[in-house]
Amino acid sequence: YVDSPCWTLWLMKCERVSIHRLRVYGDQRMINNDGIDVDACRDVTISDCILKTADDCLVLRSISRVFAVPGVCENVTVSNCVLDSWCQGVRVGCPGDGAIRNCTFTNLTITSKSNGVIVENPKRYLREGATGTADVHDILFSHVTVDCVREPIRVFIEDGIKLVGVRRLTFADFRIRSGGSIRIDGSPETAIEDVRLSNISLETTADQAIISRNCRGLKMTDVEVTSLGPA
Repeated sequence: YVDSPCWTLWLMKCERVSIHRLRVYGDQRMINNDGIDVDACRDVTISDCILKTADDCLVLRSISRVFAVPGVCENVTVSNCVLDSWCQGVRVGCPGDGAIRNCTFTNLTITSKSNGVIVENPKRYLREGATGTADVHDILFSHVTVDCVREPIRVFIEDGIKLVGVRRLTFADFRIRSGGSIRIDGSPETAIEDVRLSNISLETTADQAIISRNCRGLKMTDVEVTSLGPA
């Protein structure tokens, strides 16, 4: 796929899908040209892909308002992919989504002019008057290399948003060069629970290497930080 004007591949309520050796080359001057969006799907494998986009390369969603009967995004495995984005390498969920669970990402190389991996829930993604419904849990990222301008790992819930939950996230065996911090940042209404950072090497120019707020059960093992100061 070359120069898609919008989301390049959007899987909607699919089951038992295998994507192998897909190549997506988006025009990085354009907005909103995601690579692969997996929306309310089950039993999906994605492997050996190269995705170059202006927007998110790989996305897991469960967009409640799209379907008459809300779906669940689960049992998704992503491996051996190269991601190049001007936005995010990987996005998991938005505040108006449903359940996203039991998913694994391994052996990824991410280059980004913004963030590496995000689980982000800001107010701007909710319609006026809507409440958060996202339930994100049991997501594993392992053996990931990130070179990004902003935050390499961003798990965020904006103040004022109450979700079903964001919990049991694991980030293991990361090699990072970034201009920003690792951020695990919940809201007073929804604490982020049970996040593990294991065998992380972080080289950053940010003033703070790791930011943790409104979370319970953050566990860090073998986390090595090199703080280079402002670039």
